[in-house]
Amino acid sequence: MSKAYSSNSDYEFVFLILIAVTMYRIFHSYDLLLKNIRMYLLTHVFIVLAVFVIACSALVVFRLKNIRDERNLKFIDNMDGLEFERLIGKVLVGQGYTKVKFTEKYDFGVDIIAQKEGLRWGIQCKRYSGLISKRAVEQVVAGLRYYKCDKSMVITNSSYTNQAKVLAKHNDCVLVDRPILRSYMKI
Repeated sequence: MSKAYSSNSDYEFVFLILIAVTMYRIFHSYDLLLKNIRMYLLTHVFIVLAVFVIACSALVVFRLKNIRDERNLKFIDNMDGLEFERLIGKVLVGQGYTKVKFTEKYDFGVDIIAQKEGLRWGIQCKRYSGLISKRAVEQVVAGLRYYKCDKSMVITNSSYTNQAKVLAKHNDCVLVDRPILRSYMKI
């Protein structure tokens, strides 16, 4: 009888050990799974935070640059017309234009004549606080023949009306507004 009891007891003991080992393996696997999930979550949280920090930093830099750019262009807004023309002459040289000449006081719609890539450009400069109307485009286009220019351009520290844009497009006139001028000045 004691053998039977002992034998059952051995089986029970082995069975209990198997259950304990199985439970250990399950909990160990579960613990590893939790660690992997935690690591996975931590990795993704870190990536999301890193992207957020980079995006916020880029936004701050962009805004600060725009504020700085606007401050740097404010001095242009306070210039008179002749000072603005002189500045544009320097900007054109920086953009690769050559033979930059200023026209006389009564300029027939062209303030600056310059050459680039074999073309002679008639350029109207408009330092202005409001929108530039189609009149500026009309003036520079009308002055092309008088100054024997191939192409026309209007440069402003402001922006253009829709009518000016349409007229410029139909007359192959290049319009340079405040953002483009800023990029030309490399501010």
